[in-house]
Amino acid sequence: MKKNILLLIVSFLSTTLFSQATVTKSESITYRELDGRIVLKVTLNGIEGDFILDLAGKCALLPEFAQKAGITDIQPVTNPIENYHYKKVKTAGKCTINTIAIGNNIFANALTAFIISDDSAEYLRKMGIAGTIGGSLLQNVVFTIDKKGKRVFASTPYKPVFISTTERANCKILPGVTPEFEIYINGKPVNVILDTWEKGLVSLSSESLLPAQGIKKGSGKISGSGYSADISAVKAVSADDISFINVKVKDGIVTINPSLSKPVIGLSMLDYGVVSIDYQRFKIYFQSYDKTIIKEEAKAELAKIEPGKVNPITKDEFIEYIFNYKSGEEFSLKGDKPVIIDFWATWCGPCKKLLPVMEKLALKYKDRIIFYKVNADLEKELCSKYNINALPTLIMAAPGKAPIFEVGDVSDKLIEIIENKLLK
Repeated sequence: MKKNILLLIVSFLSTTLFSQATVTKSESITYRELDGRIVLKVTLNGIEGDFILDLAGKCALLPEFAQKAGITDIQPVTNPIENYHYKKVKTAGKCTINTIAIGNNIFANALTAFIISDDSAEYLRKMGIAGTIGGSLLQNVVFTIDKKGKRVFASTPYKPVFISTTERANCKILPGVTPEFEIYINGKPVNVILDTWEKGLVSLSSESLLPAQGIKKGSGKISGSGYSADISAVKAVSADDISFINVKVKDGIVTINPSLSKPVIGLSMLDYGVVSIDYQRFKIYFQSYDKTIIKEEAKAELAKIEPGKVNPITKDEFIEYIFNYKSGEEFSLKGDKPVIIDFWATWCGPCKKLLPVMEKLALKYKDRIIFYKVNADLEKELCSKYNINALPTLIMAAPGKAPIFEVGDVSDKLIEIIENKLLK
């Protein structure tokens, strides 16, 4: 009897620990549409810009935005880059982005991007867009697009809870981090890539991919924009039945575009349901809107700040108590007391060495300086905004003064900085 009880306890603890370890964390990020495409706010090397989501393309920047973001080390590129939805795009070179983030779950350090030129750049420039974001930035999250709610979800380590496991299929992740999966056109399987640059439903690279039965030939040509330079041969037809995973579309429009490198599913797919890509597990989910119920998560209350302590804060508290970095204005400290903000991480040895020093100083200057700490692993957007890619990093600011940045364990000179710069 005792043995059975012990086994039950061990089983319960194991299940509990497994459940805690596998809790999915999802972050909702709103987007806007421009020229029918998805536009996200991206923070790159501390500079915010509008980027088009381009799942079948590359991470690319306009040269003027690269300059604004302080990117000067641009390597020459001898050949045009090749993407799946457009054959060749001329570039002015490639570069490395120090920090880039969309919210807190989508982020990267030292990400390779291309500097684009000629017609490709002109299209983005006319719309006031800084560049494009491809799958290379998204491969560490499960990425979900909800067109109905004008939002994307970045989930770790698994799909969001509102997506059912029955609505999934296997997919390949092609070079360039582009998902490819199987759909059916009038019962015939066709491999397509998911392409958020194309606006249509299905675009085939060759008429030979069309099944003969049920295809209704269309008349005339359709127009295109953006990177698609050669649209003279593009034409539209319709199919009785297009199926992707468990969703069927009757009389779906199919375009034939010889300039494509591969057949694609475009943005019109999102008119019928929510798509979710699990890059790590090679799965793609597509769930109709009538099966999808997305519950809004309650917003956490702001932490109360205590004098004499090193107060842990998130980006929400940073915006509320220190400075609203989303305002687009120059840094201007809120309140009437200086602040010291410690960006740290649990795995960082120098951070652990500095923290006790910070705690002693918080007590010493209890009524004169407010001390904060930010977990850099959890606040990627904030780190990207201030281009923080080394830990610990301290931001020290006083009312009416420019912030001071110090990197590393600066325990030996903190008092000097406080007395001679913050409090004077």
